[in-house]
Amino acid sequence: MAPPTIVVASELEWQALSPLHGLKHLVTGVGMPAVYRSFLNSGIVGPLISIGIAGAYQDMKLGIGDVVFVGSEVVGDLGMELPDHPNFSPLWDFPFGASHVKVDLLAPVISCVPVVNGCTVSTVTGTQATGSRRRDMFGASIETMEGYAVADIANARGVRCIQIRAISNVAAERDMQPTNIRCALDALSTFWMQHGNDIMEAIDEAKD
Repeated sequence: MAPPTIVVASELEWQALSPLHGLKHLVTGVGMPAVYRSFLNSGIVGPLISIGIAGAYQDMKLGIGDVVFVGSEVVGDLGMELPDHPNFSPLWDFPFGASHVKVDLLAPVISCVPVVNGCTVSTVTGTQATGSRRRDMFGASIETMEGYAVADIANARGVRCIQIRAISNVAAERDMQPTNIRCALDALSTFWMQHGNDIMEAIDEAKD
């Protein structure tokens, strides 16, 4: 079986994740379209490990630098804007969008690492109202811009996918301080040094 490919959104993230260097990897660019484009002609086969930073929704008890596994992904802003509450309806609520459903991921059991639901968006959350709606509508704890696309590609190919994220900001506040991003990336590096072998073994065992 092919070894797993590490998938990151940006060169900044990859350069900061030095404990993973030497592993097969793909830098996709930011956002779901960039992820799909990157895989079109990549020739990548085998399992995927998506790793990077994320925003946490309010009241999820997640702080800067906390590391999580993502157990499922949805697209949080693909749908219809509505004039009345809740002001948005996901595409899967309509017959022509029934295929846009939640995608499940492999989440290894590692002590003290929570498994959360992810919400992937093309327009990042900028208000408390939008953050609360996405959190409550999808049961999501975190928000990214690429997670669903990687999970969707893995699902379509019938391969395993693990997503690991570290919190760099509160989604609605958009407080993207460089120190917070560095804290999140350092947490991912430390986490991989401690548990990278466990993750690789979980991927390997899940192939059977």
